[in-house]
Amino acid sequence: ITLDENQGSGERYSVKQTVADIKADTTVYQNKDGSYTLDQSAPGNVRVNDAVVSLDNRTRSNTQAIQNHSR
Repeated sequence: ITLDENQGSGERYSVKQTVADIKADTTVYQNKDGSYTLDQSAPGNVRVNDAVVSLDNRTRSNTQAIQNHSR
């Protein structure tokens, strides 16, 4: 999808479908145990950006806990 009509394929897409496609590409689902999945039947959904930040925070926290216990 491009805003430059000279570079596009000439096909038209509805705004509703475009938004749905973007949401599908930027959403992951969260299981009750906090793990992430692409399974749409999981009970929760999370934006990919939020999931990445959450995973980073958990990784940092776990790394610090491991470092503190090994001293």
